[in-house]
Amino acid sequence: MAIAFSLERKSHSLRELKYEATLTFSGNYVSGGEVSGFIRKMPTTKAPLDVRLENTGGYRLEYDYTNDKILVFEQGAAASPAPQIPVAAYPAALLASVTKLHAIFPKFG
Repeated sequence: MAIAFSLERKSHSLRELKYEATLTFSGNYVSGGEVSGFIRKMPTTKAPLDVRLENTGGYRLEYDYTNDKILVFEQGAAASPAPQIPVAAYPAALLASVTKLHAIFPKFG
């Protein structure tokens, strides 16, 4: 029921702030996605322009901009769209994999 956030790199350009981090999942997945919280804690008052999540275990993760949640979808699901993982303990394959976050924020608003 928690996602740990480890900031690895930050950079900036004339108009953007870019952050890269590793996410570590623990506990149970909750219906409707896990509240991330850390996106709103970035050192900017602006909402993110883009958030990408990459997982080495084959899971598809999406960021819900409206509710600041991370949604996890089943790996290799034949159904389209893929269903979210069940409300239960995070799968061992997800816990053993690496999840990277790439977020871009506007520098000025």
